[in-house]
Amino acid sequence: MAATDVGLRIRGPGRCEIDVGPRTYALTAEPDAVRQLADVLTQVVPTIRRSAPVRRQLSPDDARRLEPFVKRFRDMGILLFPGEKVRLDDEPGRRLYSYICRRSEDPDRIFAGLREKCIAVSGPEEVVSVWSPLLAEQGLSVAEHGRDITEHGPSPSGSAPALRIVVACDEAGLAAANRRLCAEATDWVPVLFGAQRVRIGPWVRVGESGCLRCHLPARPTRQAFRPAGWATFQPGCLHWAGGLVAHLALRSLLPMSAEHAWGRVTTLDVSSGEQSSVTTWRDPFCPDCAAHAPAAREWVAP
Repeated sequence: MAATDVGLRIRGPGRCEIDVGPRTYALTAEPDAVRQLADVLTQVVPTIRRSAPVRRQLSPDDARRLEPFVKRFRDMGILLFPGEKVRLDDEPGRRLYSYICRRSEDPDRIFAGLREKCIAVSGPEEVVSVWSPLLAEQGLSVAEHGRDITEHGPSPSGSAPALRIVVACDEAGLAAANRRLCAEATDWVPVLFGAQRVRIGPWVRVGESGCLRCHLPARPTRQAFRPAGWATFQPGCLHWAGGLVAHLALRSLLPMSAEHAWGRVTTLDVSSGEQSSVTTWRDPFCPDCAAHAPAAREWVAP
């Protein structure tokens, strides 16, 4: 399968540079050899888009043109060779697998594990219909839209998702979801749509981050969000917020550095076009999450 993060630059007769992920290879050869390499790299390699044998993806002529370069392309990371258990038949999956290959020595295990994790999105249909495709374009698995989790009663049955994204237009619905999902120890993120602002977060992992109750003031003195309106439900705002949610969802399920989304709260201001983020810390006495994941206490002798 061809990697998705490959670029070619011709620097003159007999000279070229190949970008492969974070690396750049400078090659010097006879002009005819560089031209042949460029033709294969730009015309043949991009057509290998699935984790299937090359003979099923290329014509016999293209396969013969590729053959002299296979070993070198493999060593450079231009061609990737997923294991038998990894199935890649879509462009988002190919991009995600390429991303993981640059950052892990065991990409098959990480990719397969990530594909098994499912994200459930609940809330207004105009939001879910935009956000579900954005998550899928990240290579993530998205569950079918089900019943609103902010309603009363037990959570929807079936296999538990790895992450729930709950969208609402009022604090009361999200507060009810917070109590229920904290009790179930479910990873989730509440999203509140107001008249001019969208609040995304906190990204809740019970026992490791603050929950929604930890973030909100104990005695609110004013109504922070007015009912949602056209400004926040316009397509531009939905894609702005949905793109950020999809990006952070991938970061939460596929941590690759010290940075992560857990505890983060991001507010989008539609009127000013700005966004700001803060981190919510655990309240050890929170009535919603403390009982389900007690904070560790350490005593230090004076």
